[in-house]
Amino acid sequence: MSGYYLPWLGVPLEHGPWAAAAAVFAVTPGGLWLLALLLERRLMGFRTGFVAVLIGDPLLAVAVALGMWRIGTAPPGGPAGPWWGLASSGAWLCFGLLQWWRELRAGFFTRRQALAPTKIWHQLAVYPLLGYWLWTAGVGGLLVPAHARAMSQPAC
Repeated sequence: MSGYYLPWLGVPLEHGPWAAAAAVFAVTPGGLWLLALLLERRLMGFRTGFVAVLIGDPLLAVAVALGMWRIGTAPPGGPAGPWWGLASSGAWLCFGLLQWWRELRAGFFTRRQALAPTKIWHQLAVYPLLGYWLWTAGVGGLLVPAHARAMSQPAC
């Protein structure tokens, strides 16, 4: 790993708060909505989809954008650096796999529901991607001192 962001995963974060928010929104609920529409032939809405995905995930996009706005051009380091981000992403992937297995075993989902494209996307893409982006932007944004943030923002 070179630089301050993970290769490929950190690309949206390198391009500022708007790009980071758009990437989060594209992964969820955008990606889930497209998969539901194209592969499952259903329209995700408040009655047919989880409200947390339709309300909570756009709020996560705002959180990532705010973190990236706070970071500005300052490189994320320390606990917001790439190795910690990789650990966060890996932990969220493990959480997604464990949750998936436990939900199936408990009968929360049928086997067919557990293997639906939206479920696979959520467990294997949404958790690790948002885990990395939220960790890097959130922790990085919180750790940037106010004076360093002011110096890293371009003058108007």
